[in-house]
Amino acid sequence: MKFFHAIAGLCCMAGVTACAGTTIEAASAKKITPPIKLQDVNGTKCLVGDKKGVAEYEVDIPEDGEYFIWGKVFGINYNGDSFFIAVDDTPYITWDIPVRKDKKPIWYKAKGRKKNSSGVFKLTKGKHIVKIKSREKGAVLEKLFVGKKTEKPAK
Repeated sequence: MKFFHAIAGLCCMAGVTACAGTTIEAASAKKITPPIKLQDVNGTKCLVGDKKGVAEYEVDIPEDGEYFIWGKVFGINYNGDSFFIAVDDTPYITWDIPVRKDKKPIWYKAKGRKKNSSGVFKLTKGKHIVKIKSREKGAVLEKLFVGKKTEKPAK
């Protein structure tokens, strides 16, 4: 995690404003409870879903506010295209992700299935735990991005 804060710090010192938000590699999970696991996908360590298991990622939020969580993700098929996601002790929501036949992950915002689910996470300043819970075998997560509502991950 220190690596990502260092990158953000260097960007901001260089006057680059697009560096807002925090990008987290799937391989930097603070804790992984199997059978969800890290696995090599296209030459990158990714979190690969199974029927059970949870991965936890620590993120340091700079100020109180409304945040979106994005994932660089793909589903292997329509039976492997979702995770559950929660922050701290909030209830899990179902996060459907796109099926990609080319197996190349794309950035996709985490939001629930309900029509009124905007995907907004109201977070306070300080450390939080983003939890990715396995729902289906074969769902793939390469990275997470946590940013204010106006911020998007770099392509």
